[in-house]
Amino acid sequence: MSSNQETLAATTQIVTNHEDYLAIAENTRTTLPYITKYEKTRVFSVRAQQLANGAPAMVAHSFDNVRDIVKEEWKQKKIPFIVRRYTPNGKYEDWKVHELSEL
Repeated sequence: MSSNQETLAATTQIVTNHEDYLAIAENTRTTLPYITKYEKTRVFSVRAQQLANGAPAMVAHSFDNVRDIVKEEWKQKKIPFIVRRYTPNGKYEDWKVHELSEL
């Protein structure tokens, strides 16, 4: 694993539990509402794996492969994930994927 991948794995986590998000969302956030290319890649790959393993799609589709389904879910902001960002002080912030913008 490269050092970038190790750093990303140590500082980012995908959270799918809604209760965890609600408990954290009320706190003041210090990170910016922009998704990094590393977070986006991880969200896409985890979601594609879920779809490949039989998870239901969040959008109506006529696509043949999971990559196109994930792209459509991203476009419609329907990916049901929460990105957990760890801060240097050991705490973390949770962002729903649809709350994050691309640069």
